[in-house]
Amino acid sequence: MAYTSIVMAFLSLLFLGEVHRHVNGSEQYEKVANFWKDQVGHEQIKRMVLLGQFAEFKQEVAYLLPESKEIEKSQNLQLRSLASVLPVQRAEKVYMRESADTLMKSGKALIKKRGFAQGVQLLQRLLDNHPDSLHVIEAHYLIIEAYHQQGNHASVLKWTEKMVEIFPENLLTGYALLKAGQVYERDGRFSDAIDVYRTVVSVYSDKGLVTRAQKAVKKLDL
Repeated sequence: MAYTSIVMAFLSLLFLGEVHRHVNGSEQYEKVANFWKDQVGHEQIKRMVLLGQFAEFKQEVAYLLPESKEIEKSQNLQLRSLASVLPVQRAEKVYMRESADTLMKSGKALIKKRGFAQGVQLLQRLLDNHPDSLHVIEAHYLIIEAYHQQGNHASVLKWTEKMVEIFPENLLTGYALLKAGQVYERDGRFSDAIDVYRTVVSVYSDKGLVTRAQKAVKKLDL
């Protein structure tokens, strides 16, 4: 089942690679932002209000809702009203809340030191609490790296499939696909590994990435 899902994702990726070969970095991030806006919506805003996360709430409102002075005025009134009734400890948590930058820095450092479980936990928290952060793509890749180094093949394939679906043309997705190919090699699924490597060669233009994929194909396709 996992292989079927990831193959379907690869086919979609090939199509997107032909159609959107020249998409630049800013447009990629815009696609990411649009995807997550659909996911969070008003439920995210409601949850943030209930948690008393005032510091970032106003920014999230401005990001998720159309520009409107009436909306802004209404939200400001609601925030002031809510602040007057929430317990003091709730307000304190606002300032103690970890930023996306902090979570990324700490999570990456832990994974480099082979603190995989805790590193993945911090990066998952980043994805949950900051879904529109520019660190999201790298967080996905680092989670794959952690699982790859632990030999957790199922999780490598699962998270690679996510990257292919959400960030198909990003360079880090290409490197995640290389790791998926290595997983197939270690499992003795050589034809599947070749398919993955050839997908990388067909879709991506980065010389270093393509060269590595080509060498992997040459090694297996004897």
